Amino acid sequence: MWVEVQIHGGLGSRVGRLARLEIEPRSTVRDIARRLGIPLEKVGMIVADGRLCGADDPVEDGQRISFFPPIMGG
Repeated sequence: MWVEVQIHGGLGSRVGRLARLEIEPRSTVRDIARRLGIPLEKVGMIVADGRLCGADDPVEDGQRISFFPPIMGG
């Protein structure tokens, strides 16, 4: 299975801002974050194919997973 991962803001990653990863079946968003070194406590929002998702949601083949930092406004 393959997924595309986008990393926004100052979250940083060992692979840069865009990656294509081969993952195991039944992987979760949490598994991807751990593999890329993204600390979930610093993530404000996770989106899978344009829909809000959680860290324990399963990932499907071909999905685009995006990690965003917390957004602050005034």
